[in-house]
Amino acid sequence: MPEQTYDLMLVTAASLDDTARSAVSTTIDGLIAKGGGVIEQNNEWGERPLAFEIDGETEGIYRLLRFHGPGEMVDALTRQLNITDGLLRYGLIKAVDGAPATVNQSAAVNAPPRSEDRRSPAPERPAAPAEPETEVSAEPTDEAEVVAEAVVEIEAAPAEPAETPAD
Repeated sequence: MPEQTYDLMLVTAASLDDTARSAVSTTIDGLIAKGGGVIEQNNEWGERPLAFEIDGETEGIYRLLRFHGPGEMVDALTRQLNITDGLLRYGLIKAVDGAPATVNQSAAVNAPPRSEDRRSPAPERPAAPAEPETEVSAEPTDEAEVVAEAVVEIEAAPAEPAETPAD
């Protein structure tokens, strides 16, 4: 089977110490090499806020790998990724021929700032255009008067006893 190119995004828990984080990276890199794959790019994006809390974590360490290898290797890799402690999420996709290279380190530096740095006020939105004022008459129209009179007549009418069926 021909080799394919893959992109693998890893999000590890920010609360891991350096030794545990290094062990996760070494395990994943070793699985790729053992399966016959070769890592082309390794981009460390650093610590970023998560979109939502995962296992009590609000921040994660992001790492993006681009590698190529046989398809059989991907099955073993995904099995290991599913059971790796400290790995919050991963995304593994097959790169399409002609796809641009993965994002490099300088693009990761220009990524949105961490959550505590996002405290700047929101930009002002332009005011909505004012709608023209329409004059509303306090006096009812002829149709409204007719309806109001009909309601008064119905309310004032004596209640008629219901007919009972004849035996």
